Amino acid sequence: MTTACENIQAAAAATDKIHPLVECANEHLERFQWRVFNGAGVYADPSSLAQQLREAQAAINDALRHFNATAWPSNEDYDRAEEESAEEESAEERRARWGNP
Repeated sequence: MTTACENIQAAAAATDKIHPLVECANEHLERFQWRVFNGAGVYADPSSLAQQLREAQAAINDALRHFNATAWPSNEDYDRAEEESAEEESAEERRARWGNP
């Protein structure tokens, strides 16, 4: 059985994977946003813009894959993790006081 602390740590690891992917997608979309229009009001380099959209989409899809595969902690998990941490601290205090049983 996974403890609440382990569940939170796994979600934190997923967050570390997801966030750079979202930043990557944002960078590609920003590049798209600042593209120049020609005199007719049409994107001047549509193939490059399409590539920026594909790159953003790939990063978003990868981020969503990690996001959907993650068991995100509930409020109860955070409460249990706090309790587990307090129990662990109490056990360490007992060992320090009475020796290592």
